[in-house]
Amino acid sequence: MLGHRVAFFLRADNNLYESINSAFIKFRFFDLLKNMEDNIKDLEEFNPTILVAPASVLKEIGKEKINKGINSLNPKKIISVAEVLTDSDERFIKKAFNKNIIHQVYQCTEGFLAYTCECGNLHINEDIVKIEKEKIDEERFIPIVTDFYRKTQPIIRYRLNDVIVSTNRKCECGSSFMVIDKIEGREDDIFIFKSSVEENTDVQVYADFISRCLVYAPDITNYRVVQTDKEHIIVYIDNTEENVKEKIIEEFKTLAERKKFKNPQIEFKEYETEKGKKVKRVERRF
Repeated sequence: MLGHRVAFFLRADNNLYESINSAFIKFRFFDLLKNMEDNIKDLEEFNPTILVAPASVLKEIGKEKINKGINSLNPKKIISVAEVLTDSDERFIKKAFNKNIIHQVYQCTEGFLAYTCECGNLHINEDIVKIEKEKIDEERFIPIVTDFYRKTQPIIRYRLNDVIVSTNRKCECGSSFMVIDKIEGREDDIFIFKSSVEENTDVQVYADFISRCLVYAPDITNYRVVQTDKEHIIVYIDNTEENVKEKIIEEFKTLAERKKFKNPQIEFKEYETEKGKKVKRVERRF
C-alpha cells in the first residue's frame, strides 16, 4: 500500500470518512459498538500507520497488545480524541506502544481548537480560533471561543464548559501559538464537598486531584470516580483487593485534610463502562 493507513475508532460512522480513501491514504472506521475483540483482530489485519481513538480505547488496545504480545501492531503515530487523556492513561499508552509522544486533537462543535505538535506540546490553533481565558485559578481557565472561519453558524465569544490547565512554557517547535498543559475535564464535573472548617460552605476539587487519589494505588489499570452527592462517592476499580481500597481511602483522607473538606463516604465497585458512551474518569452527578 502507498501512503498511510488510518484506523479511526469512534461511536458513529460517517460517509465523509470513507470518501478520503485513495492510493495515498487508506481509511478504515472501527465501530465502538462492535465487539472489541473482533475490532482488534481487524485492526491487526489492517495494520495502521496512524491510530486515532478515544483515550480509553487506546488503553484497551494497549492492554491487548501487551497481554497477547501483538508485536505487529505498531503505528507510527497515535492520536487521542473525544475523551480527556489523563496523565496515567498517557503513560500507559506510551509504554504499550513504545512511543515518546501521544498526540491529541481538541475539537468540538465550536471548532478545531488545539493539536499536539511534533515536540509533544498541545497548541491552541490561534490561526483559526481566538481563545479568551475566564480564569478559575492561577492555572485553570474556561475557554471562550471565537472562530474566524465559520460563516453559516458563527461562533463568537462562545463559552465552553471545559476546564483547561495553562502553562507559560515556550515550545521548542518554534510556534508562537498558545501552549496548554492539558484539558482537565468539564466544569460541571468539578467535585463539590462540604467544608471541614466553615459551616454552610462548599469546597471545589478539580478532577486532577481526584485522579491522583487513584493513580498512586497499586495494580490499578482502569478506574472511574463518580460523586453522587456532597458526602458520597463511588470508586469503580479493576482491582478490589483490600490493600488497594485502603490506599485509596488514605489518599482521599490526605486530600480532604489538605483541601479542608469533610472526608466523603467511599463505596467501591467493580470497574465497568457504559458501552457506546465516552469514558469519564471523574464525574459528578448532581
